[in-house]
Amino acid sequence: MIRKAIVFDSSGTLVEVFRVLKDLDSNQFIYDESSTYMVSRKDACALIAIDEDINWILSQDDERFISSSDLEFKVSCYSLKIIEDEIYNALKRDKRAKFADIKKLIGKVYPIHKKIYYINVGLIIDTSRSENTIRFLLGSSGKIFKNVFPLFDSLKKDFDIYIATGDTRRSAIALAKILNIDDDRIFSLATPVIKEKIILELKKEYDTVIMVGDGINDLLAFRAADLSILTRQQDQKVPEILTKSVDHIVLDLLQIPKIVEIYEKK
Repeated sequence: MIRKAIVFDSSGTLVEVFRVLKDLDSNQFIYDESSTYMVSRKDACALIAIDEDINWILSQDDERFISSSDLEFKVSCYSLKIIEDEIYNALKRDKRAKFADIKKLIGKVYPIHKKIYYINVGLIIDTSRSENTIRFLLGSSGKIFKNVFPLFDSLKKDFDIYIATGDTRRSAIALAKILNIDDDRIFSLATPVIKEKIILELKKEYDTVIMVGDGINDLLAFRAADLSILTRQQDQKVPEILTKSVDHIVLDLLQIPKIVEIYEKK
């Protein structure tokens, strides 16, 4: 019997995401810009997820610096040209971003989606700076695309479904419960390198491994998979290198079963 696995990114792929970034240099808010795309524009930048309960964040002193807190920081996406120690050292150098900034961001994303399943916060670090290293703060909320449910119903007949996401464990587990995916098939806080390793490990176990994603942090996983599918259901900027590196681009997730069927007939 042929064993097949399909791996999905979450934010922007399975989940329609509303994002707000605060540019701490200009003190302006930026709406619906892909955080991974922002990171990809400069090799010295990295995306860090804050893996904490939102209510705990809201209870903190407004004037407290983010860098001096005991927040649970997790690196989510970064250039291969920098190492994680550089990222955390750069974070400690920041004496500008405060909890008050995060709270304002949460207020902007909280009421947007009536059926949100998560709210995430994070930041983008610029490791090349000696100070003011937190360049952007990021807030996001998300709801599952409606066509995910019929898609999964169709795929579960022939595929083991996995989720590999840069989101926090908290958010990933919440999504898994709604989609009825076992916890041991969920990989959270997955950097581009980790996603690639997940695909390579699954290829040892399965005859076919497919990767479905929407951002630059999926590039290495796309290249490692037997079949790569870029979804543009959430309209956002993607680098040209990404569109040229995949086998297929879809505007609707429900196009995937047909693509898989054609692939398997070859």
